[in-house]
Amino acid sequence: MAHPLEEADVWKRIGGRAALTQLVNPEGTTSWDADTVDTAMQDAWNYVVAAVGVQAELAGYSNAEIRANFPQLVTVGSQKALRFVWVAGSGGQALPAGIQEIDALAEQQLQMLAERRRKHGAVGFSPSPAQAVDGGIDNNPNRDRMTLSGFRDGGFI
Repeated sequence: MAHPLEEADVWKRIGGRAALTQLVNPEGTTSWDADTVDTAMQDAWNYVVAAVGVQAELAGYSNAEIRANFPQLVTVGSQKALRFVWVAGSGGQALPAGIQEIDALAEQQLQMLAERRRKHGAVGFSPSPAQAVDGGIDNNPNRDRMTLSGFRDGGFI
C-alpha cells in the first residue's frame, strides 16, 4: 500500500523544509534528498498501519480518502516520519530532544488507537472495524444446563 503522506506533512511538524534540512544537514554539505524523505514516510506509514490495522480496516481507501477520513493517522505518520528522516539523513547522530518528544507523542497516540482508547477516523466518519465483534458466548447453546438462562428459556422464570 502506498502511503498517503506528503513531504509538506513532515516539514510542517518541524517548522518548514528549511528547518528540517538544517536539522538533517547542519553543515550544508549535501542537498535535500526526496528519496530519503519518501522512504521515511513509507516506513512511518507502515508503522501506523501495523498499529491501527488491529482496530480499523484501511484497505480499499484511496490516499485522498485516507487523508480526508483519517487525519489523525496522517498527523501521527508525519510525526513518526521525522524520526526516520533524521536517522536516515543524519548518519546515525543522536536524535534531537524535540524530535524525541514528537516521536514519543506519536508512539503514545498509536498505542491508544491500537487499544481503542482513541477514535479512528475523522469527525462524522466511522471506519469499518478490522475484526468482527461477536455477540458474545452462549453458556448454554443446547439449552440443557441448569443455568439461569436455562431456567428462563424453560419457562421457569
